Amino acid sequence: MSEPSVKKRKYQDIETIRLVICSGNASFWVHKNLLIEKSPSFREAFETMRFIKGSEQIMELAENDRDVFEIFVQWLYDGKKSLPNLVGLEKDSTDVMLSVKLWVLANDQQVEDLQRELMDRLVKAIDRESNYAPSMVVIKYVYGRDTNQESAIRKLIADWVGWRSGANVWRAELLQMPAFAANLACSLEYLLDASLKSSRLRRFPRDGGDHFL
Repeated sequence: MSEPSVKKRKYQDIETIRLVICSGNASFWVHKNLLIEKSPSFREAFETMRFIKGSEQIMELAENDRDVFEIFVQWLYDGKKSLPNLVGLEKDSTDVMLSVKLWVLANDQQVEDLQRELMDRLVKAIDRESNYAPSMVVIKYVYGRDTNQESAIRKLIADWVGWRSGANVWRAELLQMPAFAANLACSLEYLLDASLKSSRLRRFPRDGGDHFL
């Protein structure tokens, strides 16, 4: 991915802030009004001056993946066209991990529009990419970084695994990660119920919004 620019974006007289990724050694100039509009977390930080350093309007963030944060900043300005494509996952599944990491970042910053867009794109990928199931690297990231048992991304990953492979393939991993086992069990129950209602399931039987319930 290209080197993130530290040059200020110029747009009339709208105030910008410099976001510094602490462990990634990268800076991003972003218009404050975009962050305030999209993220209650950033809005609160600006109102309380939390994490703001000095008069230069610098905010340091603990986020450690500069590539993921760069996509987030691009999304603020360009919308969904900046998001990973999620095509051809059997050959290259990089976009799955990028999408998952971006979803977790959006969750941390309470950016619901981005969460829902990513969830919808992932669900479409489940239907489209018939020979792909999430790898253990993806599963361990989701269950290690996102600790909420009712998390939408946890439910989706468990659904995806259940839809493509089932519990037998993941026996060893289920013993190591009981939280993943619990979500997978719920997923398999849901899929069994859906299959009983329809003799042949041709499409993944959930949409993105279901995972927030």
